[in-house]
Amino acid sequence: MAVQDAVGAWLKSETKVSSDGTLAVLYGMMRILSGSFGTTLVLAHSKSSEGNQTMLGNAVFDPIYQRQLGFDLVAAGAMQARAYLEKYNLTEADLAEVVVKNLSNATYNPNAQRAMSITVEEALKSNLVADPLRELDIAPNSDGACVLLLAREDLVSKFTDKPVWLTGVGHYQDNYYLGDRDLTTSRSLEKAAAKAYSMAGIINPRKELNVVELYDTFSHQELMWTELLGLAERGRGIDLILSGVTKLGGEL
Repeated sequence: MAVQDAVGAWLKSETKVSSDGTLAVLYGMMRILSGSFGTTLVLAHSKSSEGNQTMLGNAVFDPIYQRQLGFDLVAAGAMQARAYLEKYNLTEADLAEVVVKNLSNATYNPNAQRAMSITVEEALKSNLVADPLRELDIAPNSDGACVLLLAREDLVSKFTDKPVWLTGVGHYQDNYYLGDRDLTTSRSLEKAAAKAYSMAGIINPRKELNVVELYDTFSHQELMWTELLGLAERGRGIDLILSGVTKLGGEL
């Protein structure tokens, strides 16, 4: 009701999609493709500061075994990070390179929660939270909101002369039980990327993409996700950072 009031949507078709704003975008796209709607306003918001993130994260896991172990998203992320580092002979210093690059980039954003110029050595001195993840390896809790207006192709010109086109999408889910997954990869991301690339006609993402926005809660996931998106060889996502490809002014 609060959202409807804020956007002036009284007596309009409205649906709540729990869990993730990205899923709401996919749902909004499907509404338009169905032919029943010409436009759809997608709004996502989060107030994580109002909840206990350890408790909420624990509720995600299997209630019989994993939840009883006190698992939360940070603990699971730490297991994934350690498995990834061990498989590809990487170190915590490689994770620190991600931290240093991102914090440096953030100094250009006046709204960034964390923004500082530090060295790898300084990043490695931040408090250890769950081995091998340190405080600066983990995204801070954030409150925020985002709004997208989706429109049928013939209606786009009514709203903007510089639209962003959805030319390919992909959405997959991996096994629910953590023990059934290979923590050094993400089959769901790999398949979703392949689907989106196929729909958009992208053959070589490394050469054809110039902007990529990743959601990475932990530093190691930036390396993993770039590899699974076909932007780097397996285990060599770190090369994109060391070579300056993903730094400000870089190729990506």
